[in-house]
Amino acid sequence: MACSHDKGRWPLVRRLRWLRVLQYVLNAVIIAISAYLISFLNANGGNLGGAATVPVIVAPLTFILTVLQQWFGTHLSGYRKRWCLIFFIFFDLTCIGLQVPLIAVLAVAGLPANCDGVANGLDSSIFGNSGHGLSKRYCAVPNTSFWLSIILMLLYVYSMSLIIRQIVAVSREAKLLKEEQRVSDSNERVTAIMAAHQAPPRNAHRSRHHQTETVDLRDESVRNIESREGSSVAGEEPPPYIHDEEHGMAKNLKKN
Repeated sequence: MACSHDKGRWPLVRRLRWLRVLQYVLNAVIIAISAYLISFLNANGGNLGGAATVPVIVAPLTFILTVLQQWFGTHLSGYRKRWCLIFFIFFDLTCIGLQVPLIAVLAVAGLPANCDGVANGLDSSIFGNSGHGLSKRYCAVPNTSFWLSIILMLLYVYSMSLIIRQIVAVSREAKLLKEEQRVSDSNERVTAIMAAHQAPPRNAHRSRHHQTETVDLRDESVRNIESREGSSVAGEEPPPYIHDEEHGMAKNLKKN
């Protein structure tokens, strides 16, 4: 395949693959730290807000979409098929659309400045002196989710740009392959036409050869028959009959 030697395209595919790996690693980190925060706050009697629960809902969805893109691209050659690349763009748009409300919810909760709207409880070491929000020690967890969500959104935008470039490369390659196929078919037709004009007709040659052999055999058989008839006539011809001549000579002698 001609594209296997294209040095400008395959680094693009490798970048897409490694970018997918980075995306679902970041999603896995958000899932892990958000699940830890929820379990810890529940264990200490905290009331969870949306900033604590939304990340653990959004991150698994984007993780699944990212893993699907990586699987389709690697195992089904999706990075080399235009229709599959178009679906990847829709997947990335969905992931971006999921990150936007997550960032918005965390921002409403006070992030990244503070975590006043994340949760509330009675333990001042966890929820602060006011009992609303989280102390700086535990606020690092939702703050990390906030920044990772922003990074993920930028990475999905970057992957969309790479996919668009890949679609252009695949379209260009398909066009070149069609042109090569058209030229190859045209050359084959020209070669076939030239071979048909240069080669002698086999059937006509065979018929002439057969006809010549028939005429030769017939002439030879006629000559053999004539020679046999001539020899038989010469062998059966009677000797000259001389009785009348002798009788005439006898009459002449009597007269004399």
